[in-house]
Amino acid sequence: MDAQPHAVSETPTIAAKRHTVLVVEDDAALADLMRRLLDHYEFDVRSAGMCQQAIKALDSDISYLILDLSLPDGDGINVLRALRQKGYQTRVAVMTGEKDAQRLARLQMLRPNLILHKPVDFLVLLEDMRAHTGAAVAAEG
Repeated sequence: MDAQPHAVSETPTIAAKRHTVLVVEDDAALADLMRRLLDHYEFDVRSAGMCQQAIKALDSDISYLILDLSLPDGDGINVLRALRQKGYQTRVAVMTGEKDAQRLARLQMLRPNLILHKPVDFLVLLEDMRAHTGAAVAAEG
């Protein structure tokens, strides 16, 4: 009787889909920190520090947009408006220190999914991302 070595399955495994996140933040240190944290939790991260960069980066592959409102070349609300006009189903979390009620009302008209006031609790953001992208984010303990 021929003894054959245990064969490794040749059925390809399907890699878990890494969801793409666009971080729009002009503070380079904060943007880098967000990128590293999100990469750790297995998100693909793109970043933009200006409104025009962010608008050009919008596409249907982006699962989640993290958006700062105060950007050097304009109002982050314009990025959210462009996203809505394109009809993408991207979930949006806005990070802001904004206190102006009129500006916040204009923001609400564009239906962001989450508004986080600075300083942002990263765990609140991460939980929302996990819940709405279906990403498997393991709790660290």
